[in-house]
Amino acid sequence: MDLHTAMSEGFWDFSNRVYRKRDVSLCCLSLQDLYGLDVNLLLFACWHARSHGLFEPALVEKALTFSSTWADHVVKPLRGARRWMKTQMENGKAPHEEVQTEKILAEDFHRLREQIKALELQCEKFQEHTLESLVSGRELLLSVEMQIASAVYNLHYFLLSTFNSQQRPRPLPLRDFLATLILSALDQDPDDNLLHQAISRELNAQSLGRPGVRICESLPSA
Repeated sequence: MDLHTAMSEGFWDFSNRVYRKRDVSLCCLSLQDLYGLDVNLLLFACWHARSHGLFEPALVEKALTFSSTWADHVVKPLRGARRWMKTQMENGKAPHEEVQTEKILAEDFHRLREQIKALELQCEKFQEHTLESLVSGRELLLSVEMQIASAVYNLHYFLLSTFNSQQRPRPLPLRDFLATLILSALDQDPDDNLLHQAISRELNAQSLGRPGVRICESLPSA
């Protein structure tokens, strides 16, 4: 992908492209299910870092307020229903297709679950479009090092909003998942150990000091 196309890429298209990369879906599900993080917000932090750089506090507040309400009242109930139905199917508690009188019910059950899954995806798309609409200002031409530093900084906002500030150090698996996500989202090699370790160290910090020379110099040249 050339630089101009990457910078002008909308958030939804960016998310779908990144999510299809190796190991990203596993990282996202782990960050969601193990650590309670909103994957759309994590991807938003990376997308913004790529083309707009650092978050402003006002943007973060709007993004968190909207996303928290939207997740609690719309996305999580749909996700819960879909996963409950999947469990019912796996445990043999859904209508049995082997029994002729229940076959139609079983087909309806499966179809309804797929419809809920599709609706959940539409709701996530709405969330991402809303988050993108909150962004103002022109796109920036940033070095890879500054994109990475901005992504780390942006993610700190969401980490601090989710985890108690007394939790130190942040779990290594959490940092590893986030480092993989950042590198994949910014089209870098997620297997680059030096970059991965440098990002992990920065993610372990609790401060929201503006990332300038200090963070950029801590990152090996991408």
